[in-house]
Amino acid sequence: MSEAEFLANYWEKRPIVLRNVIDDPETIVDEKDLLTMALDEDYETRMIRKENNWEVFQGPFTEDAFNNKNKFWTLIVHNMNLYFPRIKQLEKAVEFIPKWLFDDVMCTYSTKGSSVGAHIDNYNVFILQTSGQRRWSIQHEPNKAFQDNIDVKILKEFKADEEFILNPGDMIYIPPHVAHWGESLTQSCSLSIGFKSLEDKDLLDSLCLGIISEEVEQEQFIKTNFKNSHREKPFHIDEKLITNLYDKVFEKLNRKDIFEKVLLKNLSTPKKVFEENELAYEEFLSYLNEMPLYKDEFCRGVILDKNNIIKVSINTLDFQIESDYREDIESFLLLDHNTPIEKVTIENNTNLFYQLYLQGSIYFSEE
Repeated sequence: MSEAEFLANYWEKRPIVLRNVIDDPETIVDEKDLLTMALDEDYETRMIRKENNWEVFQGPFTEDAFNNKNKFWTLIVHNMNLYFPRIKQLEKAVEFIPKWLFDDVMCTYSTKGSSVGAHIDNYNVFILQTSGQRRWSIQHEPNKAFQDNIDVKILKEFKADEEFILNPGDMIYIPPHVAHWGESLTQSCSLSIGFKSLEDKDLLDSLCLGIISEEVEQEQFIKTNFKNSHREKPFHIDEKLITNLYDKVFEKLNRKDIFEKVLLKNLSTPKKVFEENELAYEEFLSYLNEMPLYKDEFCRGVILDKNNIIKVSINTLDFQIESDYREDIESFLLLDHNTPIEKVTIENNTNLFYQLYLQGSIYFSEE
C-alpha cells in the first residue's frame, strides 16, 4: 500500500491490519530492559492490573510489583523512541505523517490473559506486535460512557464489530474514537506509535485563553446602548443588544493572527516542564566557545511558512525568522538529542537559541 492510499482511505477513518510489516520483530524489544526501566524514576512507566477491579499504578516500581500474586498485569513504558535506535527507526518510518502530530512510541508488556480493558483514545495509533499474540476487538461507533468509580477509563458498554489476532511482525492502525480492546493470548509485547488528534475542546480552550491574554492589557469594554426605558421591564434583555454583544465578542474570536499563534503553541507543547536557566547573554556566548549545546530529548517544534514570513514555535516559545535560516531550524528540530547542535546553526540564530537555553530546552554539556 502506498502512503497516499493509506492517507486517503484509512487515516482518521477506519482501522486496518497489516501483516508481517517488519523483520525479526522479537529482537526489537528486550523485555529485561523494560523491567529495568520500570524500576528507574527517570522513565515514565505505568502498570494496569485487574483483580476485583481495574487499578492503575505509576512507576517507578520495586521488583515485588512483578512478583505479585496477581498474574494479570500490563506494564506500559513511554518514550521508547528516545532510548533505543531501532525503535527510533519506527518513528522515522512514519514521517509521511506531520511531525507536529507525533507523540511517542510506547511499549506495552503483558502477561497471558491480561488487558487494559475496552477504551477509546484521542489518538491515531499504529500498534506493532513484537512478541506473543494479542487479540484486538474493534467497535466503530461505541457508546463513549465510561465505567464509574475506577482508576482506568473503561467503557461501560462494548460490542465488537470485528476481531483480529496479531502475531509478531503484524500491525494494526486504529483511528481516534474507535473503541478497541486488546487481550494477551500469551505473554506478549507491542509497540504503539502514537499521533495526536486535534480536538475541538482543546483548541477552543487554547484560543479563548490566548485571546484573553492578548486583550487583558487593553481593558476594553462593550457599550450597552439601548434606546427605551427599562422601568416597566427591568429584567428583560433586548434581542438587538444580544446581537450587538454577540458581534463584538466574535469580532475578537475572529482573529486569525491570534489563532495561528495559539495553534503553534498548542502543537509545540512539550511533554514535560523544563527547568529554567539563568545566564547573562554575554556568559552564554562565552560558554558557546567552551562547550557544545544539546537539545532536550522532549523538545517539540512546528514551523509555519506564510507569505514569506516564517513563524516558529519551539516548546511554546514563538519566533519569527528569516527565510535564509529556515533550514537551520529544521535541522535543529530533526537533530537527535545525543548529537550536539552545529555551531553555525547557533551563530545564525543566537538570540533564538539563547531564549531556548533560558527556557531549559537546550543545555550545555562537558561530555
